Amino acid sequence: MKDYERNNRILFVDDEAPVLSSFKSLLHKDGLEIHTLQDSTQVWQLLEETGPFAVVLSDQRMPGLDGIGVLEAVAHKHPTTIRIMVTGYADHHATLRAINTARISSYVPKPWDDNELRELVHDGVERYNLAEEKAQLAHSLASSHESLQTLLERMAQHDEERRNGAAETITALVREKELMLREIHHRVKNNMQLISSLLNHHLTSVNEQNARDIWHKAVARIHSMAMVHQELYESEDFGDVDFLKYLRAQVADLVRRSGKFWVTTSVEGDGTTIGIDRAVPLGMLTHELVANALEHGFRGREIGSLRLQMHLNEAGAIELVVEDDGVGMDEKLVSPGLGLMLVETLAEQLNATVERTRLDGTRYTIHGEEPRRR
Repeated sequence: MKDYERNNRILFVDDEAPVLSSFKSLLHKDGLEIHTLQDSTQVWQLLEETGPFAVVLSDQRMPGLDGIGVLEAVAHKHPTTIRIMVTGYADHHATLRAINTARISSYVPKPWDDNELRELVHDGVERYNLAEEKAQLAHSLASSHESLQTLLERMAQHDEERRNGAAETITALVREKELMLREIHHRVKNNMQLISSLLNHHLTSVNEQNARDIWHKAVARIHSMAMVHQELYESEDFGDVDFLKYLRAQVADLVRRSGKFWVTTSVEGDGTTIGIDRAVPLGMLTHELVANALEHGFRGREIGSLRLQMHLNEAGAIELVVEDDGVGMDEKLVSPGLGLMLVETLAEQLNATVERTRLDGTRYTIHGEEPRRR
């Protein structure tokens, strides 16, 4: 079987030359082959001449052919290409049309966040190449006229060369399963990201500040769950999460969202690889505790620290500490806030207890039971 050749080609279609230049500058050191197109009507000719791109991004409002038309053309010519809408204007109907007809995988509002756009492009490249490699493996396996059972039976009857050939086929099947699992986790993460983008887009029509705060917290909770699936997508073991790595990424993201960059953070632990059945509720629980500390723990302060420690004992039970050196929890804020109600509910899912201590700040300690045997 011929080795799969990776595709790192990216196309951005926009009628504004400065936007295209900014995009190329953002990714020029990332090892990607960047192409830009200012005249959207030339997209068919470009696809015919150059072949498929891994990722195509397009602005929506352009003279000639709009962004949905561009991405529809890409979907018709190369269905597996990852298609992303990047625009400063899109109403609800246009967004739905882009999802239903152009089958976009993501929506990015202008002006974009450089780090988020770079991550989205790289994720798209990985997703495209995984799907193409999976398709090649499937084609190779389908071309064989011998079933796996026949190959296994011949392993007991023929020489070492035949047995090695069957082993290679089994390895290919395992690899196909891994690719499918990786794709599932990536699609879940991408779907959550699309929901977050749509919520952020509609946030512009919400004027009342309390409603805006609730909206932002909902988006942050969705993002927290999406990060678990991103960790699984990047993991070698698609059923387990390196939770210490996830915690560090989660805390950094929450500090960035809060804007309290003066809060120093520390995330420590050992032996913290856990299954997805515990990773999702535990990730949401830590999200609520850290977000609560950043929102309420440093009122009137311009300096502070936040520390997380996590350990698993020999039986796999979780002990997690989230503590800050802030002003302490105002009892008026303890109950019945939604965040702390979620903490109690999530702790029940984990068969864990939550202990709150008020010293110089606030400490939460989560004690979990031993995981159930599968």
